[in-house]
Amino acid sequence: MSEYDETVPLALKKTQEWFASIITQPIDDNSQMEPQSPLGVPMTVEAAKYIIPSPTLEPDKRIEIYNQQYWWRLLSTLHDNFPLTTRLFGYHDFNKMVGFPYLQKYQPNHWSLNHLGDLLPKWIREDYHEEDQPLIQDSIDSDWAYVKGFFAKELPFELENEQEMIEQTFYLQPCISLFKFTHRLLPFRDVMIDQEPEYWEKENFPTLEGNSNYFFVIYRDSYYNVCWLEVDEAQFLLLSRFKIGQSVIEICNWLEKQSKEMQS
Repeated sequence: MSEYDETVPLALKKTQEWFASIITQPIDDNSQMEPQSPLGVPMTVEAAKYIIPSPTLEPDKRIEIYNQQYWWRLLSTLHDNFPLTTRLFGYHDFNKMVGFPYLQKYQPNHWSLNHLGDLLPKWIREDYHEEDQPLIQDSIDSDWAYVKGFFAKELPFELENEQEMIEQTFYLQPCISLFKFTHRLLPFRDVMIDQEPEYWEKENFPTLEGNSNYFFVIYRDSYYNVCWLEVDEAQFLLLSRFKIGQSVIEICNWLEKQSKEMQS
């Protein structure tokens, strides 16, 4: 335990732990707090042990405000960062099937909400087992690529001579993501996010084209716009080499082993 932790009064520490245990309990479909605490005690009773009433609200209603705000803020951030996925589910089902279970397993531990969804692609792979899992996985991955594409740092690029250029290992910038889909997901995404989630609760989804392999790049341009580009398989494979890090010599050696179509 750190020196700071040792100086924290025990009563304050217990109050903080209790507060955290209450606000991180999921709210119900009507955005109401659970009627019982994690200890199984009615909140009307337990809250009174820690909180005094205000002129207008009882202790349990006062803590309920924080419980609601905690979840509304986190779920709203996920809605913003995963717009296609939110539209595929609708707000209610997204919260129920993705938002709540994800945030219960991976509670936020970073000061910036920009990192809130960084483990959601992992959660979908490991914990989401519905029939539409492949589509939802692709949706989550592409949504998150847009977030990463905007906030990723830009690596410096400096060369002193031509020999250094031939031998130096090059990597794609962190803002660039490569995707191989069995459908043309990104044009579909553009159409979907052009409307609010409520719209798609009443209207049919647009057609998701595809029954083959499609290759896409999501990247950040010089104006800090995150964009996508459809590429062919040869371009995708070449870019994939730089994703793992390659020198010009290594790329040339790799190309010599590829088909004539690839080399052209």
